[in-house]
Amino acid sequence: MELDLLNRSYPAMARAKLGDVLQELIDKRNALLEKLDADVLVNGANYAETLWAITDNPHIPADTAAPTLTSATIGTDGKTLTLVFDETTLTSASGDYEGFVLNVDEDTSALSAPVRTNGTLVFTCVEVASGAVCTLDYTGADIKDMAGNALDAITGAAVTNQSTVE
Repeated sequence: MELDLLNRSYPAMARAKLGDVLQELIDKRNALLEKLDADVLVNGANYAETLWAITDNPHIPADTAAPTLTSATIGTDGKTLTLVFDETTLTSASGDYEGFVLNVDEDTSALSAPVRTNGTLVFTCVEVASGAVCTLDYTGADIKDMAGNALDAITGAAVTNQSTVE
């Protein structure tokens, strides 16, 4: 009864085989996915590698500007250093974060591998006391934006200390 209602409501469907209709929809879907893959150069086979190639896309203006650090802050817990950049940053497969050095009252401090989200890196650091003067240096080459522009070296960047640790 339901099929009869469908045939009366959609006479063109009554003449087409359901398998043919499904195959046509699958073919159209696959054609759209192929076009999307070609347009944005990200095919899902290896997302990280194809992401670096996005600057070759004629629909996207070339990004030639290096990412820049917009803020560096010690959290109120005194144990987190949050770095914010002006754009999304990536790292190479090696994920080299050793180029970052936190200077606390002129003593250098090691940083752990950070948690990374878009344009933010959050490191765990040694406990920083309230009132300590902090600066940041960076000499690595693995922090890049999505177009592959490397973060420039940083020397003595001011770090806002919001620690409440006495």
